[in-house]
Amino acid sequence: MQNLASANQNVDASQQRVVAIYPCTQEKEFISKNQQGQKVKKRAQIDVYIVISEQVFLVLEPEAKMKGIGKLVSWGTLPTIDNIKRNLDNPDYLTISWRKVDYKEPWILSIILPNIADECVNLIISHLQKQGLVIDKRYDKKKKLNESEVTAQGVIQQQSQVEKLLKTIYQYEQVI
Repeated sequence: MQNLASANQNVDASQQRVVAIYPCTQEKEFISKNQQGQKVKKRAQIDVYIVISEQVFLVLEPEAKMKGIGKLVSWGTLPTIDNIKRNLDNPDYLTISWRKVDYKEPWILSIILPNIADECVNLIISHLQKQGLVIDKRYDKKKKLNESEVTAQGVIQQQSQVEKLLKTIYQYEQVI
């Protein structure tokens, strides 16, 4: 049995990764009852391992009584992944969403992969591309707005730039 804690990766003859095990933290949401008997949503972070192979994505919880053994708690196929999102503040925080399949509702997994999120996403993408699937990167390079862009002075500067552009367009239209 392979020890989960080693984050071991099996490789084929061409030295491309086929299976990888990544230690990470999963953010789980659960419902509990408070002292008054009311249902309350709570969040907890638990240590898990994700295993990525050519076809599947596995989530394993370490077995407390047996070192190096993990219990399968959830899984999904790679081709049914709908999207992978990154947090702007913490790029190691991934939210992976799977499509609805048959009668099963979509699965959303939130995990933190310290310093290995890029590697994990690249492995998923390479496996999907090997299967002939087209990766659609429908994201904008988002950035946080600077305070100067949303203050009154910043808005006035942007308006003046727009007005200059409109004047230039008007002048070109007059020439035509």
